Amino acid sequence: MYKKLIVYVILIIIGIGIVQAQPAQKAYLVPVKGEINNALVVYVDKAIQEAQASNASQIIFEIDTEGGLVDAALKMSQLIIDAPLPTVTYIKNNAISAGVIISISGDQVIANQAISIGSAETRPREEKYISYWTGKLRSVAELRGRNAEIIAGMADADLEIEGIKPKGKLLNLTAREALKHGIVDEVVAGRSGLYEYLDMRQSDVVVLEYDFRTNIARITNSAYVSTLLITLGIIGIVGEIFTAGFGLFGSVGILSFALFFAGRVLAGHADWSVLILFVAGIILLGIEIAIPGFGVPGIAGISCIVISILIGSASPVEAAGSFAVAIVLSIGVLYIVFKHAPKNKLFAHIILKDEQKNDQGYISHKKEKEELLGLEGEAITLLRPAGTIQIGDKRVDAVSEGEYIERGSRVKVITVEGGRVVVRKTD
Repeated sequence: MYKKLIVYVILIIIGIGIVQAQPAQKAYLVPVKGEINNALVVYVDKAIQEAQASNASQIIFEIDTEGGLVDAALKMSQLIIDAPLPTVTYIKNNAISAGVIISISGDQVIANQAISIGSAETRPREEKYISYWTGKLRSVAELRGRNAEIIAGMADADLEIEGIKPKGKLLNLTAREALKHGIVDEVVAGRSGLYEYLDMRQSDVVVLEYDFRTNIARITNSAYVSTLLITLGIIGIVGEIFTAGFGLFGSVGILSFALFFAGRVLAGHADWSVLILFVAGIILLGIEIAIPGFGVPGIAGISCIVISILIGSASPVEAAGSFAVAIVLSIGVLYIVFKHAPKNKLFAHIILKDEQKNDQGYISHKKEKEELLGLEGEAITLLRPAGTIQIGDKRVDAVSEGEYIERGSRVKVITVEGGRVVVRKTD
């Protein structure tokens, strides 16, 4: 009996020793840097899930941002508030604009010594948006026990806070000012100071970084980059339609749209149905290019591409805005390319040359071209709308009225504008 009791005691002591020897739970440090967009929301959500699955002791969100999308900031704020683990928001450098609501969402808010927090005004600066945004900021501040009036002053320029903020100015605070007004709990000297304040060692923290997929999603989901990619995509498709063969324009267009949709897929906004819709649009435009004249395939192709862009984005309204800006930019760029680009080999297929060698049968002089008015000839290349025609023994660079003219078609010169010869199909 006594022997069994001694064995049980020994086993219990060994068990306690094993438990005590187990390493302490690690904290997770999650970077929140750059533009706040929906790709970053997805990243933060996955990081929280990973920390929970690893039974982490707490999550530290290291913030350094100049702002971003309000919708994305609200989603990220809610993720931090709802996190199943204790949370710390550590302001590393800046928490500007949308970064304010993320910063005050943690259980604890710690600031580096040289930070700036504030300037959280919405864009566009309209009363309904400011009121909505300010209300959200107040709500989170009150939930976390922060100074709601000070937080509201960061977003509403019309709000006056006596002795702190005059009317007509947005509030922006330093680390010490934020501590004084109850926005942060402590000011520390970098990560080492943060770890010391939280009573942990560097080895106790798992520091996450953005991987390649996250960086692609984060960058391509940026409002500015998205607009640029759509612009290049439009320029590429339109340029390809008006040039012979598949070349520079087509490559740029496809690559741009590929990056655009890759970012949406990685951020979880688009699936295969969106990609299939976009590819269908490209195929329909390819059919339109192959068949002279602008008809059903072209209209359907453009519709498919536009719809895929809108539904493949986190916010169709914001996507529509980016698309509208991209259209305007594309028109401007294409005008420059078609009208004012240097006449070199790169643009040989889209810009009519004013001079060709006469010994090759080309007519190059303005006076000689004016004599072509009313004459008929044959299209020796496809005109879409630019190409080459032959009148008698002379080759002439010409452009159609806008329609496609197939090679071998009979054409008539209807206008000569300077060095520009305009033709119409006669058969």
